Amino acid sequence: MMNERLNDIYKAIVLQAQDCDSCQKTDNIGFSAFDTKSGKRLGKQIQLAWDKEDYLKGLALLRKYKRQATLNAPDCDFYSPEYDKVVESFVNKPYLAYFYVNTYEDKKFIFVTSKYDVDLIERFKEIKGRRWNAVQKVNMFPISQTTLESINDITLSFDGIQFSAQIRELLDRLLISEAC
Repeated sequence: MMNERLNDIYKAIVLQAQDCDSCQKTDNIGFSAFDTKSGKRLGKQIQLAWDKEDYLKGLALLRKYKRQATLNAPDCDFYSPEYDKVVESFVNKPYLAYFYVNTYEDKKFIFVTSKYDVDLIERFKEIKGRRWNAVQKVNMFPISQTTLESINDITLSFDGIQFSAQIRELLDRLLISEAC
Protein backbone atom coordinates (compact mmCIF):
# COMPACT_ATOMS: atom_id res chain seq x y z
CA MET A 1 0.00 0.00 0.00
CA MET A 2 2.84 2.38 0.86
CA ASN A 3 4.57 2.06 -2.52
CA GLU A 4 1.23 2.40 -4.27
CA ARG A 5 0.55 5.78 -2.61
CA LEU A 6 4.08 7.01 -3.35
CA ASN A 7 3.65 5.91 -6.97
CA ASP A 8 0.35 7.83 -7.12
CA ILE A 9 2.10 11.04 -6.06
CA TYR A 10 4.99 10.52 -8.47
CA LYS A 11 2.82 9.66 -11.50
CA ALA A 12 0.44 12.58 -10.94
CA ILE A 13 3.35 15.04 -10.71
CA VAL A 14 4.99 13.62 -13.85
CA LEU A 15 1.73 13.96 -15.80
CA GLN A 16 1.15 17.47 -14.55
CA ALA A 17 4.73 18.55 -15.31
CA GLN A 18 4.52 17.24 -18.89
CA ASP A 19 1.54 19.41 -19.65
CA CYS A 20 2.71 22.62 -18.06
CA ASP A 21 1.66 25.85 -19.75
CA SER A 22 1.62 27.95 -16.59
CA CYS A 23 -1.78 26.49 -15.76
CA GLN A 24 -3.73 28.70 -18.07
CA LYS A 25 -3.34 28.56 -21.83
CA THR A 26 -4.67 25.39 -23.46
CA ASP A 27 -6.17 23.09 -20.87
CA ASN A 28 -5.71 24.57 -17.40
CA ILE A 29 -3.39 21.71 -16.47
CA GLY A 30 0.10 22.29 -15.11
CA PHE A 31 1.63 24.60 -12.55
CA SER A 32 1.45 28.35 -12.08
CA ALA A 33 4.51 30.35 -13.08
CA PHE A 34 5.56 30.40 -9.42
CA ASP A 35 5.54 26.56 -9.11
CA THR A 36 6.68 25.64 -12.61
CA LYS A 37 10.39 25.27 -11.80
CA SER A 38 9.95 22.96 -8.81
CA GLY A 39 7.08 21.03 -10.45
CA LYS A 40 9.04 20.40 -13.64
CA ARG A 41 12.15 19.45 -11.66
CA LEU A 42 10.18 16.80 -9.80
CA GLY A 43 8.53 15.62 -13.01
CA LYS A 44 11.87 15.09 -14.79
CA GLN A 45 13.51 13.05 -12.03
CA ILE A 46 13.23 9.29 -11.98
CA GLN A 47 11.26 8.10 -8.98
CA LEU A 48 14.25 6.38 -7.39
CA ALA A 49 15.91 9.79 -7.06
CA TRP A 50 13.00 11.20 -5.05
CA ASP A 51 13.58 11.63 -1.34
CA LYS A 52 11.19 12.44 1.49
CA GLU A 53 11.35 16.19 0.74
CA ASP A 54 10.40 15.53 -2.89
CA TYR A 55 7.35 13.49 -1.85
CA LEU A 56 6.32 16.23 0.61
CA LYS A 57 6.69 18.91 -2.10
CA GLY A 58 4.86 16.72 -4.64
CA LEU A 59 1.97 16.09 -2.26
CA ALA A 60 1.76 19.81 -1.44
CA LEU A 61 1.64 20.68 -5.16
CA LEU A 62 -1.06 18.10 -5.82
CA ARG A 63 -3.14 19.53 -3.00
CA LYS A 64 -2.62 23.07 -4.24
CA TYR A 65 -3.66 22.08 -7.77
CA LYS A 66 -6.54 19.85 -6.73
CA ARG A 67 -8.48 20.16 -10.00
CA GLN A 68 -5.48 19.25 -12.12
CA ALA A 69 -4.50 16.41 -9.77
CA THR A 70 -8.04 15.03 -10.07
CA LEU A 71 -7.72 15.03 -13.86
CA ASN A 72 -4.33 13.28 -13.76
CA ALA A 73 -5.18 10.79 -11.01
CA PRO A 74 -8.99 10.54 -10.70
CA ASP A 75 -8.88 7.60 -8.27
CA CYS A 76 -6.58 9.34 -5.77
CA ASP A 77 -7.65 11.52 -2.86
CA PHE A 78 -4.44 13.38 -2.11
CA TYR A 79 -6.17 15.08 0.84
CA SER A 80 -6.54 11.72 2.58
CA PRO A 81 -4.47 11.43 5.79
CA GLU A 82 -3.27 8.10 4.41
CA TYR A 83 -0.97 9.99 2.01
CA ASP A 84 0.49 12.04 4.89
CA LYS A 85 1.24 8.87 6.86
CA VAL A 86 2.90 7.17 3.90
CA VAL A 87 5.10 10.18 3.10
CA GLU A 88 6.02 10.74 6.75
CA SER A 89 7.06 7.09 7.13
CA PHE A 90 9.13 7.14 3.93
CA VAL A 91 12.80 6.42 4.64
CA ASN A 92 15.35 7.73 2.17
CA LYS A 93 17.26 4.90 0.56
CA PRO A 94 21.03 5.13 0.47
CA TYR A 95 21.59 5.77 -3.21
CA LEU A 96 24.52 7.44 -4.86
CA ALA A 97 23.84 6.65 -8.51
CA TYR A 98 21.21 4.84 -10.55
CA PHE A 99 21.99 3.45 -14.02
CA TYR A 100 19.23 2.72 -16.53
CA VAL A 101 18.67 2.43 -20.29
CA ASN A 102 16.80 5.22 -22.04
CA THR A 103 16.39 6.69 -25.50
CA TYR A 104 17.80 10.02 -26.63
CA GLU A 105 17.46 11.28 -30.21
CA ASP A 106 16.22 7.84 -31.32
CA LYS A 107 19.27 6.02 -29.91
CA LYS A 108 19.55 3.95 -26.75
CA PHE A 109 22.03 5.05 -24.12
CA ILE A 110 22.95 4.15 -20.58
CA PHE A 111 21.75 7.02 -18.40
CA VAL A 112 22.85 7.66 -14.84
CA THR A 113 21.29 9.97 -12.32
CA SER A 114 23.44 10.60 -9.28
CA LYS A 115 23.96 12.58 -6.15
CA TYR A 116 26.74 15.13 -6.40
CA ASP A 117 30.01 13.37 -5.58
CA VAL A 118 33.21 14.84 -7.03
CA ASP A 119 35.05 11.50 -7.18
CA LEU A 120 32.14 9.73 -8.86
CA ILE A 121 31.73 12.50 -11.43
CA GLU A 122 35.43 12.34 -12.26
CA ARG A 123 35.05 8.61 -12.87
CA PHE A 124 32.09 9.26 -15.17
CA LYS A 125 34.15 11.77 -17.15
CA GLU A 126 36.78 9.07 -17.80
CA ILE A 127 34.28 6.86 -19.66
CA LYS A 128 34.69 7.17 -23.42
CA GLY A 129 31.67 8.65 -25.20
CA ARG A 130 30.18 10.25 -22.07
CA ARG A 131 27.73 13.10 -22.67
CA TRP A 132 26.06 15.42 -20.18
CA ASN A 133 22.35 15.98 -20.77
CA ALA A 134 21.72 19.39 -19.17
CA VAL A 135 17.95 19.21 -19.66
CA GLN A 136 17.48 15.93 -17.81
CA LYS A 137 20.57 16.48 -15.64
CA VAL A 138 21.99 13.03 -16.31
CA ASN A 139 25.19 11.57 -17.68
CA MET A 140 24.70 9.46 -20.81
CA PHE A 141 27.00 6.74 -22.13
CA PRO A 142 26.95 4.67 -25.32
CA ILE A 143 25.95 1.07 -24.77
CA SER A 144 29.20 -0.79 -25.39
CA GLN A 145 31.48 -3.41 -23.88
CA THR A 146 33.92 -0.68 -22.79
CA THR A 147 31.18 1.34 -21.08
CA LEU A 148 29.89 -1.73 -19.23
CA GLU A 149 33.42 -2.62 -18.08
CA SER A 150 33.88 0.94 -16.77
CA ILE A 151 30.53 0.86 -14.98
CA ASN A 152 31.43 -2.48 -13.43
CA ASP A 153 34.73 -0.99 -12.18
CA ILE A 154 32.88 1.99 -10.68
CA THR A 155 30.58 -0.31 -8.72
CA LEU A 156 33.61 -1.82 -7.00
CA SER A 157 34.76 1.62 -5.82
CA PHE A 158 31.50 3.15 -4.56
CA ASP A 159 28.62 2.09 -2.31
CA GLY A 160 25.04 3.01 -3.22
CA ILE A 161 25.19 2.22 -6.94
CA GLN A 162 21.90 0.80 -8.22
CA PHE A 163 20.86 -0.58 -11.60
CA SER A 164 17.69 -1.09 -13.61
CA ALA A 165 16.89 -4.68 -14.63
CA GLN A 166 18.19 -3.97 -18.17
CA ILE A 167 21.57 -2.78 -16.89
CA ARG A 168 21.83 -5.78 -14.55
CA GLU A 169 21.19 -8.08 -17.51
CA LEU A 170 23.87 -6.35 -19.61
CA LEU A 171 26.38 -6.54 -16.76
CA ASP A 172 25.55 -10.21 -16.14
CA ARG A 173 26.19 -10.97 -19.82
CA LEU A 174 29.51 -9.10 -19.60
CA LEU A 175 30.61 -11.05 -16.54
CA ILE A 176 29.57 -14.36 -18.11
CA SER A 177 31.48 -13.60 -21.31
CA GLU A 178 34.60 -12.64 -19.29
CA ALA A 179 34.40 -15.93 -17.36
CA CYS A 180 34.35 -18.02 -20.55
